[in-house]
Amino acid sequence: MMPLQNTATKVMIAAISKSSGATATGYVDTRGWDEVAVDLQMDSQGSTTSNPSLLSLTESEDTVVSNATAITAFTGDATNGFTVGPADSVSPYITRLNVDLRGRKRYLHLTLNPTGTAGIVSAHATLGKAGDSTISRAAIKQVVDG
Repeated sequence: MMPLQNTATKVMIAAISKSSGATATGYVDTRGWDEVAVDLQMDSQGSTTSNPSLLSLTESEDTVVSNATAITAFTGDATNGFTVGPADSVSPYITRLNVDLRGRKRYLHLTLNPTGTAGIVSAHATLGKAGDSTISRAAIKQVVDG
């Protein structure tokens, strides 16, 4: 079996224009999965940086972001977190957060605040290592094998 067949990709934040100080949030249900790669795409606008002033992954047992607690290793620019960047004023870039879900709560929430003028942000989660392969098939609208 090809390992990529036991995955599912879900949108966490649909592409949206956000300006400095505006918060974008999204979540993913991780029940039945052992790992996830969260990809955040930031697009710069001209001479301004696309580096977010806030970028964090939190966890909770429900979909309410205010109930979520920070995951220290996935809190950007925080003590014991990771360094956000590098900033890019020309090209879109992707920041990937690879998370071992074993021992984590059911929902992961992604929160970010862009800097500078309006820029396009989006995020999706690729879940992997489902305990049951029917979970991955059910999580996707259409699967094409080849």
